[in-house]
Amino acid sequence: MYNITFLQIEAFLTIARYQNLSKAADAMFISQPALSKTLQRFEEGVGLRVFFRNNQGIRLTPEGEYLYSTLEPLYANIDKTIETAKRLTTAPARTLRIIESSTYDANPDFDAVKKYIRAYEEKYPDVVLIESLGDFHEIRGELEFGETDLAIMQEFGLVSLKRISYKIVSPFKLFLAMSVEHPLAVYDEPQIDRLSDEVFYRVPILGDEEDRRVTIERCERMGFRPKGIEFVPNFETLQHRLLTNRGLSICGRFTSSGAESVKYISLTGYGDKNNVVIAWRTNSLSSEAKKLVSLIPGEIIDL
Repeated sequence: MYNITFLQIEAFLTIARYQNLSKAADAMFISQPALSKTLQRFEEGVGLRVFFRNNQGIRLTPEGEYLYSTLEPLYANIDKTIETAKRLTTAPARTLRIIESSTYDANPDFDAVKKYIRAYEEKYPDVVLIESLGDFHEIRGELEFGETDLAIMQEFGLVSLKRISYKIVSPFKLFLAMSVEHPLAVYDEPQIDRLSDEVFYRVPILGDEEDRRVTIERCERMGFRPKGIEFVPNFETLQHRLLTNRGLSICGRFTSSGAESVKYISLTGYGDKNNVVIAWRTNSLSSEAKKLVSLIPGEIIDL
């Protein structure tokens, strides 16, 4: 077992998001020297150097990037897990299991579905909600084979699934995202004629080759072909790549720590409309899940 604490993990993740010790210290409400000491103890505890340090600032080492991409989504689940455990101390037999996109708490497009969940909790206080976060692969696996009752995600994450039903909750807006330091960030409209020189990052859904094909087709519908496509394991890593000015992405809008250093240019008018959806296995809707689905207006769509 490695000798590290939750505070040290939080310090590492916060510094990785901001790529700046001063900003990270402000975000954690501690002094910069205290944060540096906490980071030093984290590196000693894991036995790895996780940041390169020089006069220009700090950046993640390859080992640090791997730790960040793995620990960030795990750490995001801790709060939900603890809250669920507290509810279970007096839990009745009735539960509702929901898996949510890893960007659930970092994208305002999920606010509409959160209102329905709050209304559900007020109407059915005797039902315990068991919530967790997952990437596309985890959500798709839970929808097909897991014990989850409902999944809340982006509609494009359902592609190729069968025997799944869902309702559209609200629009999911897509943006051209890049670091505020990127040369194209000075514009408020996508510069289509200059995007062919850029590498685009994407979180995979179906597998590298199929996702590469889908991404290229999307870009060609916009009027360009990207220089390259690179895949990252999750949205936390995607945001980190954007923050460090290492490429562009077509994605939703993040509001988590460090997002103010990303420029988002709306792609409204460039096709590829998408939605936030609530989904379940067809003909496998529990009575508790059915009550939540019934609060959401609209038609049920079957795949």
